[in-house]
Amino acid sequence: MDEVARLARALVDEDETVRLRGITALARYPRHPTAVAELMESLKNDLLGELSIVAAIALADMARVNPRVTDAVAARYRATVGSVALYGGYDPTLRLTYFFAISGNRDWFREPRPADLRAGTAEYRTHIARYLAAGRDADVGAAARSMVWFEALDTAGNRRMFTAARKLLPGWNAWFRPLTRATSRHP
Repeated sequence: MDEVARLARALVDEDETVRLRGITALARYPRHPTAVAELMESLKNDLLGELSIVAAIALADMARVNPRVTDAVAARYRATVGSVALYGGYDPTLRLTYFFAISGNRDWFREPRPADLRAGTAEYRTHIARYLAAGRDADVGAAARSMVWFEALDTAGNRRMFTAARKLLPGWNAWFRPLTRATSRHP
């Protein structure tokens, strides 16, 4: 079994630490199609929002080396633009906000408009508008705050996960720092 296949298997392990290490290790293979595909699936399939966000950061880091990664993610999730999780569910589109903000692709969120998206409350409409603006403006701080709010990541456990990821991925500090700050604003 090759190394990428072994690391991909770690993404389905029950232990979130093993999955975190698998995500960070796969990021070392930006030109390997299986590594890119597995991290794209982690955006969608990992119910733990913080691990999916780490996968988004890993993909953005891969895109710095291989710009085709951004195109692959955009093509894979084109149909999900605008399918915002409005009532506390998880949604790959929300996680993609952070990917496209940190990868610098401003076009991703030009299509959906807040008026086109149904929201149950004024609070959700406000957050959706902020979410779309963060994607359009590549505003990493605002994208981080959106991620924390939509994914309900404002807990000490999530701060610890992002802190652990920062230690495993010291070159990604600039992308984890806004998430850690956003989670720290809540008790």
